[in-house]
Amino acid sequence: MTGAVNSLILSFALSIILFAAYNKTIVKAYKQPACLKVTGGIVVIAMLYLVIKAIISLII
Repeated sequence: MTGAVNSLILSFALSIILFAAYNKTIVKAYKQPACLKVTGGIVVIAMLYLVIKAIISLII
C-alpha cells in the first residue's frame, strides 16, 4: 500500500515539475526540447495507470 501511495505522490510531483518547466516566469527564455515533454508525459501516464491498477488490486 505504501508503494502505491508513494507512486501516486511521485506521479503528481512529476506532473507539477513538467508544468513548471514551461512557466515563463520560472525558466525565462530557456526552451526545453519537445521530446522531453513527451517522454515526461508518457512516464506520468504510465505511473498513474500502474498506481490505479495497484490500488484496485489492494481494494479487491
